[in-house]
Amino acid sequence: MNPIRILVDSFADEDGFNAQMTSARDIMCRLDPTRFHVSTFYCGKPDTRLTQRPHTRLVKLPSRGQTPRILREFILGKHDILFYVKASPAVKLYLNWRRTWFDKRVVIGTVETQSDLRNEPTIKAEQIRLVEETILRSDFLFSNSSSVKASLEKERGLPSEVVPTGVDTHFFTPAWDRPENLRVRVLFVGSLRPFKGPQLLLRAASQFPAVEFVIVGDGVMAPELEGEVREQRLTNVAFARGLDVAALREQY
Repeated sequence: MNPIRILVDSFADEDGFNAQMTSARDIMCRLDPTRFHVSTFYCGKPDTRLTQRPHTRLVKLPSRGQTPRILREFILGKHDILFYVKASPAVKLYLNWRRTWFDKRVVIGTVETQSDLRNEPTIKAEQIRLVEETILRSDFLFSNSSSVKASLEKERGLPSEVVPTGVDTHFFTPAWDRPENLRVRVLFVGSLRPFKGPQLLLRAASQFPAVEFVIVGDGVMAPELEGEVREQRLTNVAFARGLDVAALREQY
């Protein structure tokens, strides 16, 4: 049986904490290398799990002008499936090109958030259009939960299959010999945007001063949240940014 060649439209950089990048790396690591030959991109230091994985090709990208290099790989790369496509100019150009040249390779997109983006003030109209012109034009769509699938069907009329986001339980394993926390701790990890709900933690922190709240992430709400913490003098809220994988695991 000939191996299936997959081009994963993501980055293999080990310090990429974007949820989609993390999921893509984990998926690539779990694919049987004898059945699936994988190509993907990187800019900095790639994840050692992928550098050591057989039949894995890592495509180095420049710090600037990445679109032409990515598009070249889309068009000329020897792959059967283009997986995990992003809302990017390169994907938009490729999808327009494939209609003209009758390219039969399969494009698979993933949806990992609610599809009612028009009601999210931090997402610009041009970003929504780019999603519509890229990910939502995939041959097949996968949602990471039943609620996301229902939202995609309701808002866009598009079907999808559900593949839940997994967790590397070998890596994210509790250290049972650690000293017990004397205070309850609430951890938030994610993009600091309204629809993610980080503002709810500050409301809770003001009501439960005996509980610790740790917010890991960055985004458009960061200055607003930090200002509110100072204004309310919330001593039980801490922010963390730029954590590497090991430090993030320690927080968990």
